[in-house]
Amino acid sequence: MEQIIGMRIKSLRVERGLTLAGLGALSKLSPGFLSQVERGKSTPSIATLAIIAQALDVAPRSFFEDDRESVYIVDSGAEAVDDHDSLPRGYRPLSPILESNRLSVILVTVQPRESSGPLRVLSGEEIIFVLAGKLEIVIGDESHRLEAGDSIHLDAGLPRQWTNASDALCTMLWGRVGSRLDFGIRRGRGGIGKKGAADRAEVESFYPTV
Repeated sequence: MEQIIGMRIKSLRVERGLTLAGLGALSKLSPGFLSQVERGKSTPSIATLAIIAQALDVAPRSFFEDDRESVYIVDSGAEAVDDHDSLPRGYRPLSPILESNRLSVILVTVQPRESSGPLRVLSGEEIIFVLAGKLEIVIGDESHRLEAGDSIHLDAGLPRQWTNASDALCTMLWGRVGSRLDFGIRRGRGGIGKKGAADRAEVESFYPTV
């Protein structure tokens, strides 16, 4: 188990372009100790793992499993997600919903007159590509109207929200690259709903979540 944990810590550290010294500076742990942990020569406590996880911006459970997939296929006949604990209805993930992922892409079907509500300010970048229908995106004080074939790339750190103001369905690809797989949908009136007891529109940080 020590070797598995060590390998996962090293893998996550290298993914982030961190040296042992860099991780040591973020975690306040010595590079020598971290090197021993990565080589499976030292067994860190739960508290120490939590500190390292925070420095790497992952959940501690990420050290105990390698949940990344080198190939991820979504069947064309798959239905949009209606009962996922972390995704509003009408969302279909096209990439694994994993905390280790930096890229996340979701196919979204927006109902007529449906709005996301204000999206949380996040780190990273987003791109929206409208496949069908029309979509209005408000970024700060500016409003942008997109139609099928149009796309927009934006900083996820900006205040923003989108609305389908038409009477027809809108289908879009919503992609994001950032430090966490988190689409930041707030709950509230006008937001996207979910069915059943889990009827809420807020997406926390995927772990779970998207």
